[in-house]
Amino acid sequence: MVTGSYDKTTKLWDAASGACRATLSGHSNRVRAAAFSLDGTTVVTGNEDRTAKMWNAASGTCRVVLSGHSGSVFAAAFSPDGTLACVSQPLMMDSWALHVHAIGNEVTNAAAAVAAAS
Repeated sequence: MVTGSYDKTTKLWDAASGACRATLSGHSNRVRAAAFSLDGTTVVTGNEDRTAKMWNAASGTCRVVLSGHSGSVFAAAFSPDGTLACVSQPLMMDSWALHVHAIGNEVTNAAAAVAAAS
């Protein structure tokens, strides 16, 4: 399981024992969205700082910062083919910012600037 928090962290939990496996730190504001990829190898987090981050679930290291969203990233999900969709504010149905990112060796996004995390 994965949870995001107002304390700017994301926690990975063991569903069977309830123990915290890892704490992911690095966002500058509240973590509003968090999800595992379907294969369990990647975690995505969305933040009020208008970024989403992709993390290695095993090591807890940030792989990529996806920036350029129009507002807070409040929802994120992976499709079965590994594509990531992030939704950011404003909260108007006809003007939601939807950014689609391909996961793999190259991370692309036509609407957002992508910066590799150091």
